[in-house]
Amino acid sequence: MKFLRTSERSAGEVICALSFLALGAFVVLDGLQYPVMADGIVGPGLMPLVWGASLAAVAVVLVVNALRGASVMDDLPPPVDGENLSIADFAEDDTEAAGKPTTVAGILILMGLSVVLAPAVGLIPMLGVLVFVCVFAFEREGFLTAALMAIGSMAAAWALFVWLFEVPVPVGSVWQAMGF
Repeated sequence: MKFLRTSERSAGEVICALSFLALGAFVVLDGLQYPVMADGIVGPGLMPLVWGASLAAVAVVLVVNALRGASVMDDLPPPVDGENLSIADFAEDDTEAAGKPTTVAGILILMGLSVVLAPAVGLIPMLGVLVFVCVFAFEREGFLTAALMAIGSMAAAWALFVWLFEVPVPVGSVWQAMGF
């Protein structure tokens, strides 16, 4: 694939950004069908409203940058001898796993397993397992780093959803059977 000319890249970026804008607007409009606050607590319409508005705001910035000719591709180094750029060109070393098809497939399989096992094990513990395996196996960080990141992500998820927003998350039938 040859590198696209600036006008073709800008057109593609405008189309992509407008797609994000349309998606953000759809999410906002869909979220407005639900109450933002219900009985003095956060309602089901708050998060779609926040995320849809955030997506729309980022899309507007992308549209403006694309229309004025500033392309995200401008910051990339030029191709060498007609080579195409890949995500591996930006890796810190040749052994880095990011972007490899097996890594992507592995993460997708783990996400699917997390969704399937969440009712039995619980949503927050499965998040911890997912983060641990991704950091340890795919990012090739050490055991302690992976464990600390998993614990941190579980603590952040608990603080955000259970403590702050008081959203009921699946505890898991295993924990309920043990009395938790």
